[in-house]
Amino acid sequence: MEKQPRLEDTGGRGPVKIKHVGGPPGRVEKQELLTKKDVPEYERTRNTLVKVLEKEGGYEPAIDDILIDQIARTAIQAKNVEVFLDSKQSTVDTYSVVADSKLKLVKIIENLTRELALSRRDRLGKQTQSDIITQIRQAIGEEAQKHGEQ
Repeated sequence: MEKQPRLEDTGGRGPVKIKHVGGPPGRVEKQELLTKKDVPEYERTRNTLVKVLEKEGGYEPAIDDILIDQIARTAIQAKNVEVFLDSKQSTVDTYSVVADSKLKLVKIIENLTRELALSRRDRLGKQTQSDIITQIRQAIGEEAQKHGEQ
């Protein structure tokens, strides 16, 4: 039987502290952020975004690819979170935490898209930030729709 942490009395000097007995707590296993089954979707999303940027002109791989990579990875993570929320594995206890994670991932995508748009706007000068953001959102949405129909 594994020893449980015990509460340590602080004598009224603040919050109760937990003292672990019997060694450190168990290891937390990390899951890969991009699995082998996600690679084709990553490539499709990445290639779609690159095509959109090349079509509009001013595509700079050294600058744009970092943000494109992060957008594609985060979009896959958000999709995987959505799948979990719709699954039977999602419980009342996990739903709110996982839903909050999804909102954070969507916010990350928005921030990355804005960064990409600002970077391109500064280089191109002819497009507005909202035009570029709309094009990127459409590319991500179209790719997600195509993948969802398969």
